[in-house]
Amino acid sequence: MSYLIGINAAKAKNGIAIFNSDMSLIRKPFTVSQSQSDIQKLAKSFAAIVRDVRAVVESTGRYPLPIVEQLSKERIFVSVVNPKLIKQFDDNSLCNVKNDPADAKKICRCGFLN
Repeated sequence: MSYLIGINAAKAKNGIAIFNSDMSLIRKPFTVSQSQSDIQKLAKSFAAIVRDVRAVVESTGRYPLPIVEQLSKERIFVSVVNPKLIKQFDDNSLCNVKNDPADAKKICRCGFLN
């Protein structure tokens, strides 16, 4: 079974959503600070998953660089996606929820379907 991680990188924290290959949410979306130690701990926990793990990160300036670098060091495939593509994806939603975990879920779903 493979896993896809959606990451919404921001200045102070990263919103994280994890789905498995049948597009079901593994756990409630959560946030992780931008501190090097928290990012390193997160990347190592993803690398410990024996199965196929991939990450999709929204490209927002320099904010995603630390997490992309750490995931790459752990040999996790990372796609950095243009925010315009994420915004256009599934933009027909009636509710306009704007928070890091909700955005991470949207990024993850976009990664599965594109």
